Amino acid sequence: MSADSTTPGLHWSIKRSFVLYVARIADGEILGSPGLAMADAATFVWAPAAPSPASDVDDDAIRMAFTGAVLFGAHGGALSFRVADPQIEIRPDRSVLSVTGESGAAIPFVTFAATSDTAQAGPTVWHGADVRLTEEALPLFAGYYGAGESFDDLSIVESSEP
Repeated sequence: MSADSTTPGLHWSIKRSFVLYVARIADGEILGSPGLAMADAATFVWAPAAPSPASDVDDDAIRMAFTGAVLFGAHGGALSFRVADPQIEIRPDRSVLSVTGESGAAIPFVTFAATSDTAQAGPTVWHGADVRLTEEALPLFAGYYGAGESFDDLSIVESSEP
């Protein structure tokens, strides 16, 4: 399924150099699930979903949830991980994007600085800059990237439907 810059959801290429690396490997696979669309050769768009209840989070956060997964595989299975059902907490200081791990638990994946375009007509668009890998996500990359590694900026297009 394809998407454009106005499609509601989370628009993110994760780390473009990584995505293109996996795509170039002879046995590299990038597989998407239902709920995931592509905006271009390396930008994924996760569809909006109802946020899951979070009883241990304060009320200062804006919470958003998305559905869909992308699975990366290569090197005969030595590289294998997925970015599934992202959840976002927008906060005044550093926002957090978590993904659903194999166990079903949320893993804080990256932090970022969030700003929004609210003066425009149409849906609110959030921009995430200074996107940094968390310590908790290091096992997904088998130590190849370190905590604080720069990942690609992201954007979130809110649905204009109530």
